[in-house]
Amino acid sequence: MENYSIAVHRVGGVLLGLPFVYDLALLSEQLDAVDGVLLSGGCDIDPKYFGEENNGSNPPSPERDEFEALLIKEVMRRDLPLLGICRGIQSMNVFMGGTIHQDLPNHPHGDGVRHLVRLSGKLAEIMGEEEISTNSFHHQGLKVPAPGWVFAGTTEDGVAEVLECPSARFAMGVQWHPERSFAQENDPFSRKLFEAFLAACRP
Repeated sequence: MENYSIAVHRVGGVLLGLPFVYDLALLSEQLDAVDGVLLSGGCDIDPKYFGEENNGSNPPSPERDEFEALLIKEVMRRDLPLLGICRGIQSMNVFMGGTIHQDLPNHPHGDGVRHLVRLSGKLAEIMGEEEISTNSFHHQGLKVPAPGWVFAGTTEDGVAEVLECPSARFAMGVQWHPERSFAQENDPFSRKLFEAFLAACRP
């Protein structure tokens, strides 16, 4: 989690952790105190949330699933800036009505693995490039986008790795780990992503 904090701090923000709550009134008080929400990486989502039996998913966190199902809908209702990373992009898609592939055995991933992602939409504008190199640490991936959302970046093997909601002020997810490449390697493209997120968070 330190990488997330470092990345946000480097572009002028302060990262606060939200405790899991399951009451909308409590969640509303939490969101009243923040300018935007970052969904971090983590364990797999329970497939029941997208209408499937387990077919390659790792054990979920029921508490986090329940919290993020409530959180993401309320963040989108308020039109707060939202950035999802790794599991975060999958949570955004699933809890807004999309689906994911439970396992991508032939997709390259692991420590030190990098691949190209071809960009479109808002992220292409932010990066100033149509293709960037990213790290890869995931065994799941997006399948069908949630209603009102679009895939805005894919790998050479066809895996969707960017999710955007065009009608939102800033609602975007990436499948890779820009916080890691920014905090540890000062990657310029990762910096641009965090700068854009923080810019959206400012009044």
